[in-house]
Amino acid sequence: MNELVEQNESLKEIHCIFNSAEPKIIGIVYRIINEENPNYTWEISHYCRLNNEKDCYIPSVPNRDSLEDTEHELMTYMKRFEKAVDWTENKKF
Repeated sequence: MNELVEQNESLKEIHCIFNSAEPKIIGIVYRIINEENPNYTWEISHYCRLNNEKDCYIPSVPNRDSLEDTEHELMTYMKRFEKAVDWTENKKF
């Protein structure tokens, strides 16, 4: 039997295009709706590496209690692409 583990509602999709990154970077904010106290999470199509980092930084737990905090965290990560020296596709996106 297949048991429902998590159910998400897509709330917002953000597309960013940078002149040095191809293709466009897509971020999606979700509300986790099968929990007693719903919280929010986000996903991004690509991860990036800044000059002072060894590998692309992959956020471990992008969950927040509010929609505003989740959107802010996603946009903070997306702004990293302005200074990125490398990026890789998020294969789970």
